[in-house]
Amino acid sequence: MPEVKKVFNEAGIREEEEGTIAEVNRVEKRVKSPRLHSLSTLQTKANKRWKLSPSQVLRTVQSLYEKKLVTYPRTDSNYITQHEFKYLNTNLTKYKQLLSVPESTSSLIQHGKPDRRYVNDQAVKEHYAIIPTKRVPTRRRIDQLPALEKKIYDEILTNTLAMFMPAHQFEETHVTVDIKGLEFKAKGIVERVRGWKALLFEKGEDTERLPNVQEGESVHAHLRVHEDETKPPKPYTNGQLINLMKTAGQSVEDEELKEVLKKTAGIGTEATRSSIIETLIRENYIEVTKNIVRVTPKGRILCEAVDGTLLSKADMTAEWEQFLLRIGQGEKSKDQFLTNIEQFIHHLLQTSKQQVGQLQLDSSVTDRVKPPSIANCPACGGAMIKKGRVYGCDKYKEGCKQVIPIRIAGKTLTENQIRMLCTKRETRKIKGFVSKNKKKFSAVLTLDEHGKIAFQFD
Repeated sequence: MPEVKKVFNEAGIREEEEGTIAEVNRVEKRVKSPRLHSLSTLQTKANKRWKLSPSQVLRTVQSLYEKKLVTYPRTDSNYITQHEFKYLNTNLTKYKQLLSVPESTSSLIQHGKPDRRYVNDQAVKEHYAIIPTKRVPTRRRIDQLPALEKKIYDEILTNTLAMFMPAHQFEETHVTVDIKGLEFKAKGIVERVRGWKALLFEKGEDTERLPNVQEGESVHAHLRVHEDETKPPKPYTNGQLINLMKTAGQSVEDEELKEVLKKTAGIGTEATRSSIIETLIRENYIEVTKNIVRVTPKGRILCEAVDGTLLSKADMTAEWEQFLLRIGQGEKSKDQFLTNIEQFIHHLLQTSKQQVGQLQLDSSVTDRVKPPSIANCPACGGAMIKKGRVYGCDKYKEGCKQVIPIRIAGKTLTENQIRMLCTKRETRKIKGFVSKNKKKFSAVLTLDEHGKIAFQFD
């Protein structure tokens, strides 16, 4: 940064200088604890803390629900009603005994009155926020839970009890320092009341702390010129995908449609978003490595194929949601809705083939999308590739019907066993087959000249 160094040199400023506090602005701030958990906020928090996938969190909280430890998990609400608050307040002492925190922290959790940030009967529609049930477990029962369930229960418990704690109070300070006629600014916080952060604090949450200084005070300054380059946006984490789906409406330009997506919480529901992500992973459109989400070559081809169409825009979801709302209001009919979708699908079928044919795809990308061949086809010499639950010949469009199931008689075959069938037309003896009478047996698999698989016994 030559310009900065030039200014420093002209002002005669060195790395170590004496300065004067020219101005101090202090603003007192008071922040209440986070809202109660919906499924999506719980999934996001668990991913941030433990790198758990949304589907892992859903399975875990569902198990806790079935054990009657937490309330209904597939909820999009961050509120509870007066009824839930009453039993939480009544059982507060029992809940506190489940915490593994110092007495100094536990003592901050006190009986209180309902706060509309958390308790709002009108805001609760079908299901309220995820909280502990009124049946308070023993500490021993919690300790006996699987590790993942214990973590999620503790997160729900502490998030709930935090609303019974004082607000986090701090002083946000902006300081201007004069050094040889040049102004340097700094900002930070001075904590006044720790409040709920004593229970929910996580590393990296707080901003820079500043010493308590006064205007006119002399200070010793260490000056460093920090050079850096702009960096591309960080890749998304698994947990951030949930929020991206919830806030999909931000990309919609039409204000009416944007409002529809805001009311319906974007794409998917609390119950379906994790399964949508799992489907993208299973179909190899995205991959997750060390909690970082990246689009695969197959996914990039899909993105290029739908680019510029309604399939790639949140507008379509908004229009459908808008139509469904009007059906509910009696302004439209379900037959109209289904007819419109049918027409849309016909239009896609007519235009997509031409659009895909016009794609200019990099061969290095398309080659990586092709599934790897396990062996040559024993029937025609083509490539045997995995297709769901079978291995089949890639020349099926030319008439080759060679197929080898991955699972035979209750036994899942290994790649090596399937390869042997293709190359040698028989395997070694395989254990673990199960007959129709539920009896286990061992046998060699053989492949005849017609492509039929048979058992061969000693």
